[in-house]
Amino acid sequence: MNTTEFAEVKLYKKAIITALIIDLAIVCIILFTYFISKSKSYLYFILLILFTIPGILYYLYRYYTVKNDIKNYEIYTTTFKEPITSFIHGRFLSFKFNITVDGIVITRKTRAFFSTSSINGLKIVEYVQKEVLIAYNKNTDDVVVVGPKY
Repeated sequence: MNTTEFAEVKLYKKAIITALIIDLAIVCIILFTYFISKSKSYLYFILLILFTIPGILYYLYRYYTVKNDIKNYEIYTTTFKEPITSFIHGRFLSFKFNITVDGIVITRKTRAFFSTSSINGLKIVEYVQKEVLIAYNKNTDDVVVVGPKY
């Protein structure tokens, strides 16, 4: 299976592109305010860019980690029953699920990027109480959401 089909990988791409667009807009504002007013207010915008860099680096890391290690992922089917609220990411939800790997039932949790909004994450209505395809890497114990099983 190709990584571009993974719902989680699509989300990483979307987050990277969105952050880069926001950074480009901030750079335009910096240039505009600098050339118009010659003030130091552009320093606040530079701080805003610095806040987006860790997110971009994380999503780039996750994207390339999954893409370069795709041969070690195996696809499993599971059902996402109840969403779990995320303490750190308050408006996003994750799911705890079970899969059977080599005859052993293991419990894992997805990353918290499910949302009721289609803008910010994966739509929770497409996953809750439905069969979902999961990619699992036994070597790294990593879980990637492939998408709903149709």
